[in-house]
Amino acid sequence: MDLWFGDSWTIGAELGTNTDTFDKQTFPNAVLGRDNPLKAFPHHVSGWRNQSYINFARGASSIDYALYQLITFCTTSYKSSERYTAFLCATGQNRGFGISTSLNKEIIYCNNEHKTQYDLFIYDSIISLNCFYSVCVVHNITCYIIPIFCDLILPPGLQNTILFKDSILTNSSLVEETFGVKFIEDAFTYIDDKYHDSSTCAQYDWIRPNLIHPNVQGHKKLAYKLIELLENH
Repeated sequence: MDLWFGDSWTIGAELGTNTDTFDKQTFPNAVLGRDNPLKAFPHHVSGWRNQSYINFARGASSIDYALYQLITFCTTSYKSSERYTAFLCATGQNRGFGISTSLNKEIIYCNNEHKTQYDLFIYDSIISLNCFYSVCVVHNITCYIIPIFCDLILPPGLQNTILFKDSILTNSSLVEETFGVKFIEDAFTYIDDKYHDSSTCAQYDWIRPNLIHPNVQGHKKLAYKLIELLENH
């Protein structure tokens, strides 16, 4: 079984209609009217792999949230008799996630709300990736890490802290590998004015008529490239 973790790109944002129906066990975080995970690239990749799957992706979520979901899955639904492959579709590293115990509420940090000041979120994200990878190792889950629309920032000074190097499928983003464009400069500025500028995004035939997410053909092309990366890994 494949386990997919990511944000709005991984769940097929801007492809949904109000008449869609989804299995909540397979797509626990899909939003009716916005998302259509059956048209998103994970659906095509798992189909090519002939694997059943769960897509845990959630709009605006983070690497921290993916770790939270993986741990929850391993403590509630994991079966030692089954073989799993986890695909962490990495988003901007300045996103974060936490749970307020006083409010009993999940908190998602995104856009320009940095989880920590300065660039400490880069270190935090690497530690979260280490944890994600380690949980996979402990549970004998094959782990792949794929930066989707922005590069994964791994500074030279932190190389000795990285446990997950062998799990990274590509050093640049899947978007850059697929379409040859640097869609977002890096994880520090992944959600800037350019990203919100629909006229900028409209220049890409793999996005329009959507605003900032891939269209159906865009998702298929991302899937083809990801399959190629898996074959060559």
